[in-house]
Amino acid sequence: EPTPALERARAVLAPRHAFGPLFTRTLDLCAWSCQPFELGRTELCFGERLRHSCRADEARPHLEAALGVFEELGARPWAVRARDELAAAA
Repeated sequence: EPTPALERARAVLAPRHAFGPLFTRTLDLCAWSCQPFELGRTELCFGERLRHSCRADEARPHLEAALGVFEELGARPWAVRARDELAAAA
């Protein structure tokens, strides 16, 4: 049974041309798993990969979603990381 953490790791390690569909699959899995922290981490990692691939416009919605999740959960260090990535994508 795939877990959000395992699928996210696969997406993070995927080659540049393949990570998008893997992250999309992981986000779908997160939606079913009802694990908001895993959802936030996946959104953050997806946003980071997009930004580092010079796709800042696509990265921003994922980074904003991650920031919202982390703020709601009170996960301050993760919110700072998401906020920093969002600033870099501006």
